Parts: sequence; C-alpha cells; structure tokens
Amino acid sequence: WKTTRERLETGKIDAIHGMYYSKERDTLVDFSPPHTIIYNSVFSRDNIQNIESLEDLRGKNIVVVEKGALHEYLKRSGISDNIILVDSDGAALRLVSSGKYDYALLGKLPGIYISKKLKLTNLKPSGPPILPFKYCFAVKDGNLAFLSRINESLAILKKTGRYQQIYNKWLGVYEPK
Repeated sequence: WKTTRERLETGKIDAIHGMYYSKERDTLVDFSPPHTIIYNSVFSRDNIQNIESLEDLRGKNIVVVEKGALHEYLKRSGISDNIILVDSDGAALRLVSSGKYDYALLGKLPGIYISKKLKLTNLKPSGPPILPFKYCFAVKDGNLAFLSRINESLAILKKTGRYQQIYNKWLGVYEPK
C-alpha cells in the first residue's frame, strides 16, 4: 500500500480504485465521491477477550498497514504508541493468528475474506464494527480531467443498475461458494 500511494502521488499510476477519504489525504490526491462506506474491525484470536470500543485498545500493541487510513487514525488519536506496521492486511492477520500480537485493525469484510483465504481459523472480528470510512477512487492531485471521467462513469453505472451488480459481487455480503 505504501508503494501504491507513493506511485499515485508522484503520477506513476493514474488512479486507485479504492482509497479511504481523509482531509489529510485530500491535500495529496483528488477523490471521487464515495461509492461505498467501509466499516473496520479489531481482529483478534478466538481466545482473546472482545474489544468493545477503540478505548479498549489504549496502550495495546496494534498491527496495521503502513500509511493506511487506520495507521493515520492511530497516529492522530494517540490511542497507542505501540503500532506495528506491515505491508498488507494478510501480514497483519498472520501476526495476530501466530500469537505474536493480539490485535489487528482493518476493514471488517476484507479481514473476514482474507482470514478464510489464508485459512487462519483462530481469528475473529472482536466487538462491533468501528470507524466507518468513505471509500473512493483517487487520482493524482490536480488530475481533474481524469477524475471527471471516473465520476461520469460512476454516474452512468449507477443510472443503468450495473453499479449495484458490481457492488453486490465485490463489496456485498461475503458468502463463500
């Protein structure tokens, strides 16, 4: 993620199909209107007590993706100075599953999907969903012509009903086949 963001910010790539919106990021890139709201969860092993709120994480070791929105949130919030940085959600979940750390913070639906894909059977989302983020397309700062094309395309997809089909397939309720 860190490399992907750097490539977008420097113009080596044109767009990212999914990036959480924040005021800080909006100074570095331009965003489409949000197309989805993503809720996040604390993931822990089955034998670890549930986290009921972010306050329960105060002072704990928390694994997050480097330069991700949750990393940025933890730095701003001061909940913990014990932030363990990794390069992917899968890496975060593996560290928690192995017992090296107790908590990872990431998107709830991706976390469930990745846990199943990696066969990490001892993990669970702990407590209620937290920290909803607006999920948007992002383009290099100032690339408004390209952003306009993305926005127009999203509007067409919504108008024709195709957006809902795509949403249901990729962002809807996870149901293993």
